[in-house]
Amino acid sequence: MPDKEHRHGEGAETCIDCHIIHIMVNACTACHKEVREETDLVTVRESKGDYDGDGDKKEGIASEIKTLHDKLYAALQAFCQESLQTDRL
Repeated sequence: MPDKEHRHGEGAETCIDCHIIHIMVNACTACHKEVREETDLVTVRESKGDYDGDGDKKEGIASEIKTLHDKLYAALQAFCQESLQTDRL
C-alpha cells in the first residue's frame, strides 16, 4: 500500500496500480500536471535526492535510474575485462 506520503485516489490503492507500464495517463494528471501522455511519465519525480550524482535534481526519476544503470553496466564491463586479463574468472 502507498505510504501516507504517497496516497493516491480511488483505483490506486497499491503500488502496482501506479507503477505499471500500461496505466491510464488521465489518472496521473490530477497530481502530476506535467504528464499529458504516456511518454511524459519519465519526467515524474517525487524524490529530492540526486541518486546518480550528476547534480540534476529536477530530472525525472527514470533518468536517475537510467544513469545508474549505465554506470553499473560500465563497472561490470570493466570488472570483466580486468578479470579476463588476470584470469580471475
